Amino acid sequence: MTECSCEELRITNSEKNNSLEENNLQERDGDDGFHWMLYFSAFTANILLFNVGVNLVWFSPMLSKLSSNDTNINPLGRPIQTSDISILVTVGPIFGIIGLLPAARLADLIGRKRVLLLVAFLFAGTSLMTAFAYNVYFYYANSVLVGLCMSASLVIVPVYMNEIAEDRNRGKLGGLMGLAMPTGTLLGYVVGPMTSARTFPLFCMAPSIIHLILSIFTVESPTYLALKHKQPDCARVLGKLRNTTNAKKIEIECNKIEFFIATSIRRQRRSYLDIFRQQTARRAFSMCMVASSVQQLSGIFVILAFMSSIFSKSGRVSGDTFGIITGVIQLCTVFGSSVLVDKVGRRPLLLISSLVCSLALFVMGYYINLQNSDDMVWLAILGIVLYVIGYGIGLGPIPMTLSGELFPNDLRAMGCGIVLVADNSAICFIMFCFPFASENFGVQYCMWFFSLACLIGFVCIYLVVPETKGKSFNEIQAILNR
Repeated sequence: MTECSCEELRITNSEKNNSLEENNLQERDGDDGFHWMLYFSAFTANILLFNVGVNLVWFSPMLSKLSSNDTNINPLGRPIQTSDISILVTVGPIFGIIGLLPAARLADLIGRKRVLLLVAFLFAGTSLMTAFAYNVYFYYANSVLVGLCMSASLVIVPVYMNEIAEDRNRGKLGGLMGLAMPTGTLLGYVVGPMTSARTFPLFCMAPSIIHLILSIFTVESPTYLALKHKQPDCARVLGKLRNTTNAKKIEIECNKIEFFIATSIRRQRRSYLDIFRQQTARRAFSMCMVASSVQQLSGIFVILAFMSSIFSKSGRVSGDTFGIITGVIQLCTVFGSSVLVDKVGRRPLLLISSLVCSLALFVMGYYINLQNSDDMVWLAILGIVLYVIGYGIGLGPIPMTLSGELFPNDLRAMGCGIVLVADNSAICFIMFCFPFASENFGVQYCMWFFSLACLIGFVCIYLVVPETKGKSFNEIQAILNR
């Protein structure tokens, strides 16, 4: 047996012993009461994901204001140009890609809590700058900073949440993360149309200010403290998070964290090229890319960002109202999707989702082709409701779930990182092309293109993506080795 295998076996056996001892302690001592610091810290961190949700749809209510000829409405003093729109919606995802790796590295250098504070400060600063912007370059700068902040939030908040959670409450905290962004999206759609181009950015600033204030009372990640060899601080923070003074229980969890860090350091020796050298990782990558490609080609980010302008001529129902409908349905779908994923399975939901989205996009394109007829507005509402539900049960949550399940343990972080970079690259390309394509060919043809992409995606998913529901890691790897 190799030295590496012996080390892995030693760590695994130690983890099992610690887990058994911890379970015995829990059975003997019972629950330590409500873990108020855990949930308070988790809530505070998730405020940033709420802010991500608001900024994700920020452009939808703002576009109508920036397109106005009325200088009382439009702070630019002139209607925004198509080229400006393409740049504004593209630079954010581009800098989101650039910010992914530095955010993770910075979190290891200065701590998760400090990075989240820095992100909140940048979110607040760029919102304040945009509130007093008088030319398009300020909006460019806003898109750059928001892109960096969003990518950092999406990387660091889940890391922080996982590191402060226990196995028994990780599901609850995951549900909190699942609710934060859709709630922000809904409030962005509701508040945006009701406020001016200068007031809405101030609303976007409010969650960051709340995070900065509440963070005074939150704790640093115990994993980061152990990584920096601050064992006494790690034990103190764990005592607060677990609401316990049981020294033995705290010691066991500290040991588990140290074993986790030792394993992670060993796995850092792997290279990104190993994903393409190893058969199981290579197949996992191709399967994840199929699911993620269909997700992006469904046009979700285009629809969220341009909702107001897409349905601006719908007569009795305004484009902003469509945005609110989207936000409500999206929030409701979050509750059902987590249950369906484990009951129905990943593969069936991806297939159903692709077909539903294809049908819904075709319906929306048909409605737009009718020149937004008042008599057929129900068709647009049906299309958007079907689309949001269809996307929410499958194409929305499952591609990232598959990334976490298909890649081997030692390549999972790198594999998910590459998939995330590819996702952001696709978003950049689609968001940049959409304003020009809709202007030259018509929005309906863009919707029909997305519809066709979902239909082709259905076939690709059927041929390539396996079912992983209820399967162990070894069973999934056996499927990939066939």
